[in-house]
Amino acid sequence: MYASREDIGYDFGDDSKAGSKPIKPNPNIDGGWAWMIVLSSFLVHILIMGSQMALGILNMEWLEEFNQSRGLTAWVSSLSMGITLIVGPFIGLFISMCGCRKTAIIGGILNALGWILSAYASNVHYLFLTFGVTAGVGSGMVYLPAVVMVGQYFQKRRALAQGLSTTGTGFGAFLMTALLKYLCTEFGWRNAMFIQGAVSLNLCVCGALMRPLSPKDVVSEKYVARSNSEDNQAKALSHSAETIKSNGVLSEEPEKKEEATNEEVLDSVQHIEIGGWIYDITHKYDFSFYISGLLYMVGIIFLLIQPCIQKKQPREKSTEEAQV
Repeated sequence: MYASREDIGYDFGDDSKAGSKPIKPNPNIDGGWAWMIVLSSFLVHILIMGSQMALGILNMEWLEEFNQSRGLTAWVSSLSMGITLIVGPFIGLFISMCGCRKTAIIGGILNALGWILSAYASNVHYLFLTFGVTAGVGSGMVYLPAVVMVGQYFQKRRALAQGLSTTGTGFGAFLMTALLKYLCTEFGWRNAMFIQGAVSLNLCVCGALMRPLSPKDVVSEKYVARSNSEDNQAKALSHSAETIKSNGVLSEEPEKKEEATNEEVLDSVQHIEIGGWIYDITHKYDFSFYISGLLYMVGIIFLLIQPCIQKKQPREKSTEEAQV
């Protein structure tokens, strides 16, 4: 099945025989509004990832308020961090139906609602539902569109754009930690979470900036970048085949990245939870750091050994073949 002339962004009119009409590249690709998308993604990283890295301050407040074990209390921040990216595949389906802009706006409202409802928590289990699940799902609904939109708006400068947007995580770790510490000191942790919920409503503004590209703009931009042949009709038809193929590849890459990211999140969730239980048993943080460092060392050793093992396997196969 061939793509239509509207899909490939090329005109097969009678005047195509006399001379082809050059397709103007979309000025918003790698420039123009694309930098507003980078700004939006940068702010999302500050508000989402920065806030999650500052949860240690609230964790201490929850320990004093509810008098629960550190292992149980650590589940609140663990759930929020884990659910943010674990729900990625489901958010991807939501994006396919509603688009990135609507998904991010709904996620911003849900995230703010989770923060505000958590201000009225009476126990840790209440926080599991309001902060861990509600705010976590809302964070995922904003974070994934912020990453996807940067990839859509950038072709040549995609690496630079992704790098600039993800620096928001570092800035957020400093800013949100200082903000939450100040709010908890001046107003108490409940009012601090209420205020943070109001601040999180800015995620809706970030979502509103995620103006979608029309399919014609995306395909025409790929056409301009890839087509160099003199035969316009053959060039367009071959491009439609390449577009179908490239779309398949692009649809697989986010899934692989999402799976890898989910594994990293699960590891971080397990580390936080295990660290809390170890402290409950030993009443010291030292063993948690020792065990975490040991696990990293074991991983490094396996990475160093793996190339040696891979080199030995071809040698063994070649030796067996020679004997046969």
